[in-house]
Amino acid sequence: MRVALEWAYIPALVRTRDRGMLVLAPFSFGPSAERSAVLTLLAVRVACVGALALISVMSVLLYALAYVLFLTCCASWMHSTD
Repeated sequence: MRVALEWAYIPALVRTRDRGMLVLAPFSFGPSAERSAVLTLLAVRVACVGALALISVMSVLLYALAYVLFLTCCASWMHSTD
């Protein structure tokens, strides 16, 4: 059971952290044009998820689950091709 939980959780957590670092990088160093682009994209994504939540909250939860499973499968596939 422990191995199954590690496989399902840890790769997704690491990939999410890495993506977060890439999103926040322009705020540490980089021109203001990159910061405004990141903020604009973030606003569009939040608006889309908010609109989807107005239609169905369950769809947002299932989307989050699908995204975590996608990251887990990608990380597992990338490590299996070494």
